[in-house]
Amino acid sequence: MYSTSIRDLHCSVQIAGDVYSSYPQEFTDNETAYQCTAKIAIQRILHAQSHQKRSACTFSDAEFIDGLYEELLKHPHGILGHKLEDWYGSTFRQHLPSHWYDLILNSNKIRVEHGIDPRIILFANDPGSLKPDRASITTLPQMVLPWQASEGGSHDWNMFISFCDSTKLVWARMIDQIANFEELTKQIGRQMESPHFRQKVSKLYAQEVYLVEMADGWNRVRAISVDEETRSCRCHFIDFGDVGMFHLEDLFQCPPQFLVLPAQAVCLSMYALDKFEDHPHAHKVLTKELDGQTVVAHVLTTEKQFLELGGSAQGVVENGKRRACLVATLYDTSTAEDIHLNDLVASRITKCTPAPSLSDGKTTPILVSHINDDGDLMVLLRNDDLKFVERSIAQTVADLGEQDRVSYSDLLHDRHIFVCDETVDGVKQWFRGRLVTRPLNPEEETFDVYYVDDGRQRKTHISNIYRLEANNRALATFPPQALPVRLHDVPEIGGHMLHRLRGLIPWRTEALLKVVAKDSGKPLVNVFIREDPECRYMCVNIGLRLEFEMASSLNNDI
Repeated sequence: MYSTSIRDLHCSVQIAGDVYSSYPQEFTDNETAYQCTAKIAIQRILHAQSHQKRSACTFSDAEFIDGLYEELLKHPHGILGHKLEDWYGSTFRQHLPSHWYDLILNSNKIRVEHGIDPRIILFANDPGSLKPDRASITTLPQMVLPWQASEGGSHDWNMFISFCDSTKLVWARMIDQIANFEELTKQIGRQMESPHFRQKVSKLYAQEVYLVEMADGWNRVRAISVDEETRSCRCHFIDFGDVGMFHLEDLFQCPPQFLVLPAQAVCLSMYALDKFEDHPHAHKVLTKELDGQTVVAHVLTTEKQFLELGGSAQGVVENGKRRACLVATLYDTSTAEDIHLNDLVASRITKCTPAPSLSDGKTTPILVSHINDDGDLMVLLRNDDLKFVERSIAQTVADLGEQDRVSYSDLLHDRHIFVCDETVDGVKQWFRGRLVTRPLNPEEETFDVYYVDDGRQRKTHISNIYRLEANNRALATFPPQALPVRLHDVPEIGGHMLHRLRGLIPWRTEALLKVVAKDSGKPLVNVFIREDPECRYMCVNIGLRLEFEMASSLNNDI
């Protein structure tokens, strides 16, 4: 207990090495100060324990949406977005998946409404609204693919890449069908020049085919989802592969004669690049290297496998997500030597992925992952790169087995490894790791491992180490995410102040960070935190300085 004046009392308590303080609250009597500080310590300990006991989300995308939808049905008034993390964690004992917002936007089961800015509210849609409202939907004939007569024959197709959505959704047209498509486009253009043939759409239906006019002419589109309130729909360009949002007045009826030619865009998944599917830097590379290119697609899927996977050239949609029925390796044969485009794309994505960095003078949302014995913070940028790493770890470890444990030879050449950490109440936590030193002999069983996305270093038994590079190339080559920073203009942190800092900022605390200077390459920063979503942010640096000054003053008085 210490005071800044006769009336103003501050209080702190140390529990299991961590210090919890009443700052910035002030009190006029000891009893009240003790009680309030005890409550603060209990709340923070319980909050930290509840977060530690939650595992990363292990649900598939469909399971996450279904589970969330069933729970939201019990809350007709919705769940506030800023309280979703704690509510979901206490309900499912797991953290939210990093891409939860994207999943919700693409789902027809859950809707997002905007309250007082910047808050959002999540609601479950009425179960009746999920049923189709039209019995008959226009169907197009399926494209006949050029399969070889013999099952073991080579399937090398000349194709034109029309759009790249991801490494698992590359859209291409058959070269030998382009003349038919161009003729169709001319016929649609000639007919739609006359206002007489432009039949407006009175009501939008999901899965219906419409016509829409773009800058380059008229296009056939299929409605994917319909928003009755705004009278708009999300549409798929069936001859190109991309997606757009259109209002009712933008769409026109598609006459039957323009529904004879099958949808021309064929959906391909790039062989061995499935782990790069939602890589945050993949789309830019795909667009540059593949968009608008003529390629040879060496299709690895047999006709039998194609039919078993759904038998659709445009893939199949399951739980709101499209999946290709064809897997291929793409080649550029326009040069003297054929270029293996799958390998080229993978290497370019890796090369174009930047390491995390902090901008001077800019306030950045972060997670504090570790505080070392010198008081330096290890921080993670709350961005798409971190979401990709966390999502990839959760998805990959779900399939790991005994055969994926490392051997001595693996440790000699693998740069990054998977580590299973069970130090927190026996709960499995998975991290990307790197050996601090190479093993010296095959008899070694325990190694110092640095967690590259966390900042901690731990001794780990070989039985808890798994191969990463053999299971997920995209994740193995992704830059480490933990960044070291030092608090600006604070006294030397050690002893009591270190315990106080760790009590103030538990593991994985959300915070804001601002770089104000650099010290030998390590950024000097101000860090801002808040105890709950309803509170204002407080500056950790100022709080530590004031507590140090008050404690020093008290010691001098004694």
